[in-house]
This record gives sequence, C-alpha cells and structure tokens, in this order.
Amino acid sequence: MDSESNEVELKSVVSDTKRTRFQVKLVDSETTPQRMRLDSASSDDNKYKSFRQLTREALPRLDNYRNIMSVHVACRPTLDELHNCDLAEKNMEVHENEPSRPTKKKHEQGWIKGVLIRNLVQIWGLMLFLRVAWVVCTTGLFSGIVIILFGGAITTITALSMSAISTNGVLKEGGTYFMISRSLGPEFGACIGVIYSIALSAACAMHTVGFCEMVQILMNSFNLSILDGEVQDMRLLGICLTTALLCATLGGIRSRIQVHAAVLVLMIAAILDVFIGAIYGPKNKTERNEGFIGFSWDAINNNIFKNETFEDWCKSFWYGFSIFFPAVSGFLAGTNKSGELKDSLRAIPRGSLTSIFISSSVYISIAILVGSTFIDQDPHYKSNFDDHKHYAVNRTIGLIAFFSPLVYACILASTLTASFSSFLAAPKVFQMLCNDRIYNNLTWFGFSNKSGEPIRADILTTIIVLLFILPGDLNAILPSISNIFLSVYALINFSTFHASLVKPIGWRPTFKLYNMWLSLGGSMLCVVLMFVISWGTALVTLAAILALYLIVSYQKPDVNWGTSTQAQTYKQALMAVHNLIRVEDHVKNFRPQLLVLTGMTSARPSLIDFAHLITKNLSLLVCGNIIKAPSSQKLLEVNSKRAINWLCYHKIKGFYVQIDGTNFDDGAKSLMQTVGLGKLKPNIVMLGYKSNWFKCSSQDLNMYFNVLHKALDIHMAVCILRVKSGLNFSNSILIDEMQLDMMVNRKASYLSEEPFLHSRSQSMSTVSKYQVLF
Repeated sequence: MDSESNEVELKSVVSDTKRTRFQVKLVDSETTPQRMRLDSASSDDNKYKSFRQLTREALPRLDNYRNIMSVHVACRPTLDELHNCDLAEKNMEVHENEPSRPTKKKHEQGWIKGVLIRNLVQIWGLMLFLRVAWVVCTTGLFSGIVIILFGGAITTITALSMSAISTNGVLKEGGTYFMISRSLGPEFGACIGVIYSIALSAACAMHTVGFCEMVQILMNSFNLSILDGEVQDMRLLGICLTTALLCATLGGIRSRIQVHAAVLVLMIAAILDVFIGAIYGPKNKTERNEGFIGFSWDAINNNIFKNETFEDWCKSFWYGFSIFFPAVSGFLAGTNKSGELKDSLRAIPRGSLTSIFISSSVYISIAILVGSTFIDQDPHYKSNFDDHKHYAVNRTIGLIAFFSPLVYACILASTLTASFSSFLAAPKVFQMLCNDRIYNNLTWFGFSNKSGEPIRADILTTIIVLLFILPGDLNAILPSISNIFLSVYALINFSTFHASLVKPIGWRPTFKLYNMWLSLGGSMLCVVLMFVISWGTALVTLAAILALYLIVSYQKPDVNWGTSTQAQTYKQALMAVHNLIRVEDHVKNFRPQLLVLTGMTSARPSLIDFAHLITKNLSLLVCGNIIKAPSSQKLLEVNSKRAINWLCYHKIKGFYVQIDGTNFDDGAKSLMQTVGLGKLKPNIVMLGYKSNWFKCSSQDLNMYFNVLHKALDIHMAVCILRVKSGLNFSNSILIDEMQLDMMVNRKASYLSEEPFLHSRSQSMSTVSKYQVLF
C-alpha cells in the first residue's frame, strides 16, 4: 500500500506541468545499487561523480502536508515530542478508508486564451474604432503617434513590474489587488482594492457609454431619437444596459459566457476590413465629401501637425492623452482572472507584454492609416476640439472600412463584452477586499449567495457605474478614468521598487526583465501625469488613497502576509543598530537603559511604572524574568506573549527576556552580561527592595547581594526601589486559563482588562501557578 501511494505521489510531482523552482527526478530503486557498485569500482577520477547516488532523499508524503484541520492529515510527532522521550506517543494512523472530499476543478487556461485574448478584447474595440481617429484629427498625426507610444511605454513599464510581482509566488484570485496587498501590506492593499474596484466600475461605464454612443451614431444616421437625440438618449441607454448587465450577472450567466475568442475574431476581421477599405479608397462622392479621400499627400500634410502655437499643442496633446490613455489600460484584464490560469508564472508576463506590443502596433497602424486617407472637412474642432458631438470624426473608421456594418457590429460586440467583463471583475475584487476584513465596516458587502455571486457588491458596482454614466459624455469621464488607472499603475510600480529595494528573503521573482529604478521612474511618472491631466481629480484621488491608508493604519487589521513593509522594518532596525555602534558616546546623548528584574510583568507593576517614568519610551527598557525550574518552550512562549501583551495594554514600550533552569543570582548575571545588542545594552540594573530579608534564608539573602556586587563589577548602575506595601503582586493575580489561551492564540490582540486590572487595586485569593523569584 505504501509503495502504491508513493508511486502515485511521485507521478503527481513529476508530471506537474506548472513552473516551479524545484524539480524531482525519477530514480529507479532497483537499478540504483548496480550503478553504485559500478561507480565504486571506477577510477579515482570518476568516484566524485558517484556521490550523487549516495544521497537519495525520501519523497514527501502528501498526507504530511495536508491542512491540519483535515481528517486525512497524518498525525506526525513534533520535533519536541521526538526530542523529549518522556512525552506520550501519538496515534500515527492515517484515515485511508475515508473518502476525500471532492474538490472543484477549475477550468485552467493558457496564456493565449487566459491573458492575451482577454487583454486584446479589453484594449481594442471602443478606443480603436471611435477615438483613434478623434486623437489624430484633434492633435495631429505626429502627436497621435507620440501619444500612443507614450501610453504604451507607461503600460510596458507597469507590465514589467507586474510580471515581477506575479512571478514571485503563487498568484490567487484577486489579480492586481492580491499582488499589491500581499506585497506592500494591508495599508496599500486596501487602497488599491477600493481604487481598483472603482477603476473597473469606471471602465465598465466607459465601455457602456461607448456602446450607447455607437447606437446613437447609428440612430442619427437614420434621423431617429428616443428623447432628445443627445445626452438624454445616452443616459437612458446607459441605464438600461447597466440594468441588463446586473440582471445577467445575478442570473448566473457569469460562468456560461465564453465569447472573448469570437469577439477577437470579429475585431481582426474589422481591422482587416478597414485596411482593405483604405486601399480600395472612397466608394462614392458622399464618402469623399465627408473627408475620406484615400491615400494622399494632401491628407498627410493636413494631419501631420494640427496646432500653430506651442501652447495649443500642449493643450491638445495632454487632452488627447487623457482621452486615449484608458485605451491601453486593458492589459490588466488577464490578471483579474489569475485564479483560472494554468501557469500564471508564465502566462501573465508573456500574455501582458505580447498584448501591449500587438495593440500598440495596431493603434499606430490605424493612426497612420487615418492620417493618410482622411481630411476632416469640419473646422469645428479647431476652436472647440473637445466637443464629443463631432460625429464626422467619431465614425471615421466606418467611412474608411470597405464594409462598414462589420465595423459597427464589432464596436457593439466589443464594447458590450468589455463592459460585461469589467462588471464581473469589479465586485469580485471588492468581495475579496471585504473577505480579508481589512475594513470592518465593509464586510457586509462580502456576502455571496449559494452560487458564490457577490450580490451586494454587484449592486454597489451598479450604483458606481450609473454615477459615471449620468454625465452622458464619453470625453467627460475619460480623464477621470485615466487618473484612477494611473494611480493603480503608480502603486504597482512602487510595490516592485519597494520589494527590490528592501530585498526580503521571499523576494525571488522568476521574471528577471525588470529594473527597480525603472519601476520607481514609472511610479513617479504616473503621479506627475495625474496632475498634468487633471490636478483636481488627482488631488481627490490621492486624498482618498491617503484617507484609506490612514484608516487601515489606525485600525491595525489582524493580517500577516509577509509583506515588504515588514521586511523594511527589520532592515531599518538592523541598519540603525549597526550605525549606532559607530556613534561615539557623549554626555549630552546619555540615556538611561534599564534592565528591570521584574519577574512576570504583571507581578510587579509598581516597579515597571517607576522604570517607565525614567525611560518615558525614549530609552531602552528590558523586563527580566528568572525561572528556577526548567520550563518547556511552549510555556516560555506563553509567558513571553503574556508579558508583551501586558506592556502593550499599559502602553509601555519595553522588551521582555526570560531565563529558566537557574537560580536567582546566576540568572541575573546571565541577563546582565547577555541582554542587549551593540550599544542598545542596559547600563542600569533596577530591582525591588528585599523587604523579607529578616525572614528569608541566608542563601537567598546572599544571592540578592551577589546580584548587586556583580552589577557593580561590570560597571552598571544599581537602582533599588522600596515601596511601603511591597512590590510583589504575584499572589494576587487571577488568571483565567481558557481566556488566556484564547487571547494568546489571537494575533496582535491585547489581553483583556480583567486579569490585570485587579492586580493594582484589589487582592485576590487565587495564587498564580507561575513562581516568580524575589
């Protein structure tokens, strides 16, 4: 049975197609002894090569790494139980007869279907067919190409940073939020979770308005309207479409719709149709009169530069950039579905960078094609280039295409698909944020029905989408969307830079084509562009991020993700201690650094309070505990957590050290000689006055005086505190063991008020089981 299970486990390890840092090579146990004999009989030149046959490690058993709460987990002995032979034996049986719970297998996708196709569908569509011609006719062909290259450069830098983060470990569902929260910590993660959810909702509104604008263009071509043929029609169509998306999502269509590949084929056909139409030229005089004249130097000369002064060029360039930038923000679409990828370590970098290169190339090709074949006959844009009702420019691609209905169908299909994808992603990201319980007031939105649909988050997303739709103007909401996405990109780049700078031990991305300074430059560039596009929106966005950050910093959520900010704290502390060693002592900088022999911190609160009056959280305070009997490591850890929680509860910044298995004077000597690091060493020993000196044994009295002599021998000051009522409260502390165990197991929680409040004011009859020496 064991051989069969080992063979199954070996096959699962060897046949794993996912990319890992370690690989297991199959070794035949029957042929190994023969190889070893052949190698041992070989010459000295080859004997060193045979050492690899002498180190065969046992393959890991799957049952040993199951969840500890699982019924199938193997009850292995701990290291303490193996080391201490007097401990009771464990039941080592594994429940092999019990069937394992069936796991739901997700549909794993490769980098083409899971990332590349999703990204291209999200990037193309609305902007490719409705706004590229607008950018060229507004800013000029040269400026339009620069805008496309500039946007592509920003997204490329961000994609490199994102690839580094995504290949640093297992990437679960949540995409960008999961990457940043697990990299920078809950403070930045909470900010990106809220902001990115809003960004996805805004992207849904953008594609929805684009869909409505295309419908309105078609209706105006037939002189049709619903209300006024302008803004009111846009709002009504947008509200109806958003409601339809909500109903479709609540109806469970999320798991049935797989149309990205079909929409991409339709997009490619539409793009080819545009190129064929440009080569063919205008089909009638109507198209020529509307501006489509075919390839001509006149069109190039007319479109190459559009502004006469530098001030006009700057204004049109940055406004055109703010309108176009959301077009390249779709490269995160594949990352949002990171949980469905077969191998996210390869799929995300390869799919994201490929999609950016392909989409940017097509954008530039379409821009050159428009600038070479189209002349805007209406000079209206020269005086008011931000008027979104310039339909002649908005439907330029339809004029150039050989078969325009194919382009219109592509715009409708792509905008609808992109809108639905964003509408599905936004509530999922927000639900993951709520389930992480970073913001306690937002956990209500994390509720999901039996099918796992976040109903409350869906309704909240619908409200946000409707708020973006209400202006009824695509050009009016695009700059705000650009600001939000730029803030997301800034955090992605900064997280990569921060992790590369701190270099925690867990930072080992398999993707190496990134640079920390390039990521820093990309982050700073995104922040600058936010203010260039709209300084008001940038201030609001940064203020919101700061507020979200401060809220999490104040609440201190109970999460521990091993982030780079934690690694930076350790690195800064270590560097500070090293730098302090080279600082020369001076009387002006003298600080009293106390080693207080308190026993357990709750046993002598008066002694700690007096020491705290001296240090005032501005110098070193160490509480020492000496335990006579040898103690287990578990008991020592419990004592340490209790002491630290006591100090935190009373807002005293200090440290706690303990030593066991020794008498009082030897333990005190050890603490005085070993406590401290570099120049962070105690220079004062504080202990309580031995009020029972006339009752205690001569041995205890000698140990007390030996501590004083030893402190003076090593040139440490001695401070003895005497209180009329005594200092030892160890016999008047009531400890609820069940409550203590529950509080110790909870991370970053303070002990409740009841166990220690009475130690200062009242006497209790129960004696603590922990003996404190004094």
